[in-house]
Parts: sequence; structure tokens; C-alpha cells
Amino acid sequence: MTPVGKRGKNHDLLNEITREGGQLENGTSYHGALTSFLKLITIAENIVLVVDEMDGLFCDSEAAIRVANTLIGLRQAVPRIKVIFSVNDDVWESTFSRRIPLGMQDRFEDSVIRLQPLDEGSVLELLRIRYGDGAEGLYQKIDLNDGGLYPRAILRAARDIIDSQMTSKKVVAKQREEFDKDLLPN
Repeated sequence: MTPVGKRGKNHDLLNEITREGGQLENGTSYHGALTSFLKLITIAENIVLVVDEMDGLFCDSEAAIRVANTLIGLRQAVPRIKVIFSVNDDVWESTFSRRIPLGMQDRFEDSVIRLQPLDEGSVLELLRIRYGDGAEGLYQKIDLNDGGLYPRAILRAARDIIDSQMTSKKVVAKQREEFDKDLLPN
């Protein structure tokens, strides 16, 4: 985390790079500007770049190669940067592994951490962390036989259940309100 005393300097530097009419705004040489910015920042700070939400690249080999080239270029140009590239196995297989050169694959696969599905006890613990007292009720309503028990899928299923319950409560409240109106004399 950046010390409070340095935040103003980092903010000023970022503003200079992204200022109106700057390279990032008009789209020219954004990679160069980003690389320069990261080089400056990593003089004093360690930077971890997290690249996630790669689902949009599914089967788009040209975009995959651009992303791969950009990340590899950043890692080479800014040695103190660490890159976490988070991608689902199906996206990796369909978009990256079959379409990018083996040399690039080796650079991406130098340290792979595969997420394992959760067991049922871990699912309940995740729900307790996120939803507190309502975890057991959600746990009972989630279909645990619907594929792998991965955190994102569990949280998405819990959110869908909560959204459905909220919608139902709103519908019931509206129906009750209309019923009460019908009972009251005009």
C-alpha cells in the first residue's frame, strides 16, 4: 500500500500521464505511456497488475495475442512488476493455448495456480463470510449438484437467490397494497 505521504505524488504523476490531450486520451502510444508510468512508479513501489475478466476474449485469437504481447512486453520493460493473469481454463484452451506461440505460452505458464472446487464445508464458510446469519438458508437453496463448486459460481447463485427473494417480496407487498386498497371504501 502506498504511504499517505506519497499518494499525492503518485496521483500527480497519474494525472500528468492521463491529462487532457495526453497520449492515453487520444489512444496513441498508450503502451509506451503505461510502461513509462509503471517504470516511474516501480522506482518506489512494487506493483501487482491483475488482469481478470478475460471471458470477453473467448475465441478471439487476435485480441488474445495483443493481450499476451502487451503483458509480456510490460513484464520485460518493468522488471519490478508482477502480473497476475486470471483466466478460466475454457477461455485459456480455446483462445490462448492453441493460438499463441509456444514461447509466449511458456512465459504465461511459468507459475500456474489452478483453483480447485470447494467442498461443501468451504461453501458454507464462504457464505458465512459474505452473508453472515443468512448463510445456512442460502446454503439450503443453492443447487450444489450444478457443476463445480467454485467461489464465483457459489456467490453468483447466492446473489440470484437473494435477488429472486427480493423480487418476490416486492411483488407480495404490491399485491397486498392493491388488496388493501380494494378493501377500503372509496
